[in-house]
Amino acid sequence: MKRIWILLLIAPLFSAKVDRTKAPEAGPAPEVKIGEVQSFELENGLKVFVVENHKLPTLSVSLRVDVKPILEKERAGYVEIAGELLMHGTKNRTKAQLDEEIDYLGARVATGSDGLYAQSLSKHREALFNIISDIVLNPSFPQEELEKVKSLQSASLQSAKDDPAQILSRVLRKTVYGEKHPYGELKTEETLATITVEDCIEYYQTYFRPNISYLSIVGDITLQQAKELTEKYLGSWQKKDVPQQTYTQPEKPAKTKVILVNKEGAVQTNLALINLTDYRMSDDTYLQGKVMNVTLGGGAGRRLYNNLREDKGFTYGAYSRLNADQLIGSFQAKANVRNDVTTGSVKAFLEEFGKIRKDVPTEEEVNSVKATLAGSFARSLEEPRTLSRFAINTAIYGLKPTFYHDYLKNLSLVTPEQIQKAAQEHIHIDNGYIIAVGNAAELSASLKEFGEITVVDINGNEVKLDIKVPEGMTAKGVLEGYLNFLGGREKLDKITSCVQKGAFLVPGQSLDYMEAKVLPDKSFMSLAMNGQVMTKQVLNGDKGYMIQMGNRKDLSKEEIEAMKNKAPIFPEVFWLDKNYKMELSGAEEIDGQPAYKVVITDPQEQTQTCFYEMKTFKKLRTTLERPSQMGPLKIVIDIRKYREIDQVMIPSEMLMQQGPQFFQIKLNEIKLNSELDMNLFKVD
Repeated sequence: MKRIWILLLIAPLFSAKVDRTKAPEAGPAPEVKIGEVQSFELENGLKVFVVENHKLPTLSVSLRVDVKPILEKERAGYVEIAGELLMHGTKNRTKAQLDEEIDYLGARVATGSDGLYAQSLSKHREALFNIISDIVLNPSFPQEELEKVKSLQSASLQSAKDDPAQILSRVLRKTVYGEKHPYGELKTEETLATITVEDCIEYYQTYFRPNISYLSIVGDITLQQAKELTEKYLGSWQKKDVPQQTYTQPEKPAKTKVILVNKEGAVQTNLALINLTDYRMSDDTYLQGKVMNVTLGGGAGRRLYNNLREDKGFTYGAYSRLNADQLIGSFQAKANVRNDVTTGSVKAFLEEFGKIRKDVPTEEEVNSVKATLAGSFARSLEEPRTLSRFAINTAIYGLKPTFYHDYLKNLSLVTPEQIQKAAQEHIHIDNGYIIAVGNAAELSASLKEFGEITVVDINGNEVKLDIKVPEGMTAKGVLEGYLNFLGGREKLDKITSCVQKGAFLVPGQSLDYMEAKVLPDKSFMSLAMNGQVMTKQVLNGDKGYMIQMGNRKDLSKEEIEAMKNKAPIFPEVFWLDKNYKMELSGAEEIDGQPAYKVVITDPQEQTQTCFYEMKTFKKLRTTLERPSQMGPLKIVIDIRKYREIDQVMIPSEMLMQQGPQFFQIKLNEIKLNSELDMNLFKVD
């Protein structure tokens, strides 16, 4: 008790000497005590880093193959697929066997085009290295697995078509870097189709070599054990000279370019401002650039966030990134904003860019940022894997040996003046791009003040907005042109039944698809898996029903009328004969092809929009909206292929989007005017 009273009495004496009108001086930067990283090299050139940590009985292994970006050209996507296929089977194990063994160990293994990562209990280290070795040394690249991966990636590409964030990313890459640079190449349906097993094998045999690779082993293991395991399981990995890559550096525009991607009906704009800059981790000014970027756009409490969200309420968040890269760095800022404030948001971004370039920030602001970065760095040291990552980064990026040891000291030395200089060096939107994904009808006029506007599609290809419809062309003329493309009205009128069978592909699985139609008003559709019917729809005149997961529901009068509108074998014949309301509302590009845009309205006042190629009248796409429990559901059907059956062209491959979901239909059997079991259409 006496000690407490003494402290209370003397405390005022010390507190009286503190001038609280002045901020305390920053103390010296704490010394970073980085744990020991042990290393050795195998005869084949594989460099190994070991971090012993015996607190937990776990082990993680990371292989990094230092492959520089490759220009894939017409095979864009094959490098990524090659990396994924490493996990899909070896010469000794099928994919199923690999998965089973990994699960049995309670381990985790993932592969990519530049290596792999594996984790397990340390007692399974021998078995884990056995699996790693088999994957790295003996991949088999099975044809059937390639087809599965391509199918999944195709579905992913379809999903990306309606995702503004992914559209922005693709257009940004194509626009800023160009298709002659590996960062500007885009994977498409066309490039996916060209990728072969031989491409994947070529990549693996050329670039997966130990002499450009780094292996980190972290956890409950000794240096001696690590040496024995790597020598035993990876010592036979053959080294080989790897080709050096050369690139055409992307050109910076002489003035700001505005790139607009039209997304009809969008209520918000995905916005990005970007310019290229020389910025690498090995630069002496690297930390100055890092502090500058966090000051500007590091999230809540920083300048862009405060301006666009807190002050103006334009967005939920505005951020920036200064990307260090060995080939070419970039500065970019992004936000998703309402359509009506897109122009104001661009002005707010440019305002903040101008301020940080013109005015020296305060000591208080810079110290706040440095404290945030220092705390993040210190927390990263709590993870043992961080140390091996530091060692690999030092080797790959040519960093000074003391880069990480001196990190906090050098961070503390960054000054406000250096922040301003970094902004002046790296932020140059006047030689960059403003990219917006949104409703072009609302945005094009207002964005003109920032530069000449180029409208592009989701793959970054320039599109024409002013495609002229030939004088005298009508909606009826377009539909008749399509019927001629199919084979002519005379042939089509002789077809009274059609049966189609094939695969209905959803991500990760394939369903058996069957559709049958008999004029004038009978239709049948089913989806089955392993012989079990998942979905069935039947229409027979004025009666019909549907089955969903075993539950039957009789169709209402309204649902029957809607199905009748879908029952015709050739809808355009039905629309013309029934005098449906139709309007030729213009023309626009669909996947690079000029197409007529025809709006069809049925007797129930439901509309759908069909796009027909201007040159051939071939139907390319149908879009419609239908009500659902979650609100209006957008449906897009792209016809990818036609097949000639009895001198008539029939759509044989379709891609369908329903809201966020994507499906693919591939027909392998199409019969016209064939004998049908009429029990298919039995309703009672």
